[in-house]
Amino acid sequence: MNADDSIATRASLLDRLKDREDQTSWQEFFDTYWQLIYRVAKRPG
Repeated sequence: MNADDSIATRASLLDRLKDREDQTSWQEFFDTYWQLIYRVAKRPG
């Protein structure tokens, strides 16, 4: 996978997340980004 594939995948996932009922896409988003979101949320300030 090259950098362009990675960007396209993220863009397609974000597009699918527009459908709030698409639980599969939301689960994929959570599984991919939960650690990053958690670390940012735990930062002071």
